[in-house]
Amino acid sequence: YVVVRRVLAALGATAGLSNAELAQLEQAYNDGAPLPDDLRFLLSLGVPKEFHPFKDLARGATREDRDPIVNQRLWHADRRTTCPLLPLCGHRMMPLVPTDEGNPVYSMHQLDADSDGDCIVYGTNLWAWLVHEFKVQLPPHWQAECVRSIPQWDDAIDGAPCDDDDDDDE
Repeated sequence: YVVVRRVLAALGATAGLSNAELAQLEQAYNDGAPLPDDLRFLLSLGVPKEFHPFKDLARGATREDRDPIVNQRLWHADRRTTCPLLPLCGHRMMPLVPTDEGNPVYSMHQLDADSDGDCIVYGTNLWAWLVHEFKVQLPPHWQAECVRSIPQWDDAIDGAPCDDDDDDDE
């Protein structure tokens, strides 16, 4: 908790989102399903200034045609609806399924039905992405060592998911 507060201060974060504001985001961008736990935790404590204006979006204070979440999804990642992505900052996006912590952050660029575009893993999880993107200091054990498989996206993303062969031995 203290570590995340320090990181948010370093990132010039605004106040965190209330439970009602988080619920509004979940309704608007994830059909009412919860956001992944780590993202929900981060946004409840603060919204980094480089992120999309989540507080305004939760309040409905952004015109629909200027909604950066909708625009980024349409431009960079419009072909998968069973596992939506939430743009965090520019074209850096996090899968919203599964909702537990540990989803990777992707850099999505012009993915459409005809092309896989230029889509890569930019962080093995939210914490690793913050370290990579913003050069903040977080405990190494918070950063996933390999990329979680997100089946709906694995074929479009450069960056192999973790090898789960060890699970077959049980």
